[in-house]
Amino acid sequence: MEDLVSAPWLRRLITVTLLAGLVVLGFRVMEPFIIPVVWAAILAFVTWPVYERVLRACRGRAIIASLLLTTAVSLAVIVPIAWLALVLRIELARVWHDTLDLLAGGLQLPPPVLKLPWVGEQLRELAERASRIRTFSDSSCARWPIIPSHRSCASLAASAAKRQRWH
Repeated sequence: MEDLVSAPWLRRLITVTLLAGLVVLGFRVMEPFIIPVVWAAILAFVTWPVYERVLRACRGRAIIASLLLTTAVSLAVIVPIAWLALVLRIELARVWHDTLDLLAGGLQLPPPVLKLPWVGEQLRELAERASRIRTFSDSSCARWPIIPSHRSCASLAASAAKRQRWH
């Protein structure tokens, strides 16, 4: 009978198991970085011809060419995102004001919606409760130029809860 500690098949099994475990754990550690690295490789591959042209235009000065191309690619990503954020802010402000106007005028649901089984009565009660909510048209918050921050929303909700009882 052979000794289990010195058995070559057992040593190989332990080695393979430990290596497989290390590979799995290494993959788990690297997993969040795989997609960004792949996108970086794609971006480097796509911009390489442009980099070579910029490098020739900069007379072989790699640092200046890299700086120019990095700035251009960064602006190509940041400018559209900033523009979308601005448009989103404007649209959210418009939705906020339109919602205040809708609640101030009372919310009327169409009769087919009120006849829906199981939810029609709940929607009617919700619409009545929403129409009873006082809007802030008499306060300085009525026409905010920007969307309120979380702090002002919290203080606004606290003051609304004090003024309006939800029954």
